[in-house]
Amino acid sequence: MAQGLGIIIGLGASAAAALLLSSGTVLQAIASRRERVSGAVELSLLASLLRRPLWIAGTAIGYLAFPFQLLALKDAPLVLVQPVHACGILLVLLAGVRLLKERIDTSDIVGATAIVVGLAIIAWGSPTGADPAVSVAALLGSTTGLVAVALAPSLLGARCGRLPLMVCSGLGFAGANMAVKGFSETIEHGHYALAGVYITLAALGSMIGVLNQMAAFQRHRATEVVPITFAIPTFLPAVLAVGVLREDWASAALSGAPFAVGALLLVLGTAAVARAAPVTRLARGAAIGCA
Repeated sequence: MAQGLGIIIGLGASAAAALLLSSGTVLQAIASRRERVSGAVELSLLASLLRRPLWIAGTAIGYLAFPFQLLALKDAPLVLVQPVHACGILLVLLAGVRLLKERIDTSDIVGATAIVVGLAIIAWGSPTGADPAVSVAALLGSTTGLVAVALAPSLLGARCGRLPLMVCSGLGFAGANMAVKGFSETIEHGHYALAGVYITLAALGSMIGVLNQMAAFQRHRATEVVPITFAIPTFLPAVLAVGVLREDWASAALSGAPFAVGALLLVLGTAAVARAAPVTRLARGAAIGCA
């Protein structure tokens, strides 16, 4: 009973975190689409956005997701908590429809349905209880590695290609998500110094992800940027959790087979919705600096 309650709390808290993050993203997109920038991966890009109250409000709303994510990770495994973030793109879809008067087509409806069904199957078929004991070296190493690789566009500048820029944006956000997991683990066990390292990595990964994403929006089509920068931070931490956190699949329904089916539906649905006209047009406003 306690484990079932933990899963319910984890699902609810993770969904709340996803909706807060997406709400913040919508506000940031509305604000940043009014700002013409060079596309360079520079701190000046972030500084220009920080002068916009609406963009700051979106950032603040996004950070409100942090305590909900900690609550979710307290009693539910990362392989369940992280995929739930996919529901956030449904809010972006709705915002695109309402704000931009954009219509949705059949593929968008099918994709949204696949996300909902996939989440339901994952919730039923995921491992129960909190994550098992975590290897500090493995978790810290993978988190640091993701953030370090995400720095590549800042080092390469204009020489950074299209795909590396978009991938590195996703890796920055993925590193931040892994760092939140590390912070949850260390703060619970009273390792405050290590918790400080993780919270620093989370802030750094998030900032790098934002810089890379905004630069990608200015340089490339939103239909390319959105699926990559959304999918990587949503699903990569869950994939890493399988190896790094050593999930107990014996506690999952049918040894994890339903979970795999739900995950596949979730990935396919996310890919479809991320390319939906309401989502990409909203993001395109941020990309080209116009409504």
